[in-house]
Amino acid sequence: MGKIGFVEDGHKYFIDDVILRGVTTVLGSYSPEFDSMYTSRVSAYKSILTEDEFKRLRKESFGFNYKPDEAVMFPLFDEICGGSENVEVTQNSILQDWLDVGTRGTSLHKDRENESIARGFEINPWTHTSFPVITFPKAFDNEVYNMDLSIIPDGYYTEFLVYDKMLPLEHTVCGTIDRLWVETVDGIRYTDTGDYKFNTKAPEESKYNRMHKPLSHLWANKVMNYSLQASWYQQMLKSHGFVPRNSEFTWYSDGDSTESRRYPVVVMVKEIEAIRQDLLQKIYNS
Repeated sequence: MGKIGFVEDGHKYFIDDVILRGVTTVLGSYSPEFDSMYTSRVSAYKSILTEDEFKRLRKESFGFNYKPDEAVMFPLFDEICGGSENVEVTQNSILQDWLDVGTRGTSLHKDRENESIARGFEINPWTHTSFPVITFPKAFDNEVYNMDLSIIPDGYYTEFLVYDKMLPLEHTVCGTIDRLWVETVDGIRYTDTGDYKFNTKAPEESKYNRMHKPLSHLWANKVMNYSLQASWYQQMLKSHGFVPRNSEFTWYSDGDSTESRRYPVVVMVKEIEAIRQDLLQKIYNS
């Protein structure tokens, strides 16, 4: 078998002719499906009325039902907001902005990567130590350094592709770590990881929906999703012989580096193991 690769077109991980799943896709299967049309409609109401006024009116009409039936709620709020045509103009603008945020986020990721490579070093924010930027030739948009990741030298890696050795190779799950520091201390190979997140609003720990089994004890929200993502990256690295040390993700306001927030992550070992066992069960039962 060859090396695991990644192509931007279709956002695909693969090895030879086998398509592999990514962390984001797999984690998404454990969360309630995102209803973009419903959510963007609600966002339009909030934009027109203000969020506080929308919540007040929703509670007045529907009590504590945070997601009323659209067949009932939409006509009511369309009228309050000046008619459906007025609401749809705002809704379409919001939908377009969501698409633009993704495009800008991809561009900013690439900018950060290029800045690191040009600078030649990165400071580890936890140890405050400088590490050389490690680069290597790639046949695709991205690929693993080596199928045996335990051989990678100490240093800083940007857009580092990793996969889970605890799953069968043809069914493994892959991910790309935005920022990875590798340091060997007294023979122990430590890893520190960081991810960039570009959203209009800072991720919040909302408590409206639960995730699906075996994660039904967790709330489904962006902070939890990003924390699980970072945790799985570290557990993937652990499957290659590394010792996870520090992790975080950093939110930037739609690419505005002047407004940011760091979110420390405590690796969720039990949850990642539960996902692995769930995936293995599905593989062996298929």
